[in-house]
Amino acid sequence: MPPSSRNPFQIHLMQPQRLHVQIHERIDDTGTLVNRVVDALAEHRQVTQVLVDMRNVNDWTETARVGLGTLQKLLARRQLRTAWIVGSGRTHGLARFIVVRAADSNAATFTSLSSAEEWLATHQGRVAQLLSKVDEPG
Repeated sequence: MPPSSRNPFQIHLMQPQRLHVQIHERIDDTGTLVNRVVDALAEHRQVTQVLVDMRNVNDWTETARVGLGTLQKLLARRQLRTAWIVGSGRTHGLARFIVVRAADSNAATFTSLSSAEEWLATHQGRVAQLLSKVDEPG
C-alpha cells in the first residue's frame, strides 16, 4: 500500500541488516518519522544500514528539513551506514545538506538505488572508498 499524504512514509526491513525508509510527496511531520525509525531500530537490533529513499519527495517544510537532519544525527550516533537516494536536484541538495551537517562519514547521497546498494554492500566508509580510487605515486 503506497503512503498517503497524511502519512508520507513507510519503514520496513529489506534485509536482516538493512532498514528501508521510503518517503513520498510533501514532508511536514518528521517527528513521527523519527519516532518510527527509532522504534524499528529497537525492534531490529541487527540493523547496520539504513536506506532513505526520497526519490518521490516533491516538497518539504523548514521544520521537516531540521527533522531529517535530526534523524541523520541519530543514525550517526548509532554508527549506521546510511544511503540517501534522491530523485531531483532539489532533493539532492536537501540530502547533501543533511549528510554534511551531520558530519557523518558513514552517510552518502545517491541518485540510483543500485549505486546506493553497491555502496552499502562495501565495508569501506566514504573517505576510504575515495582514497582507494586515488592512484599511488609512482
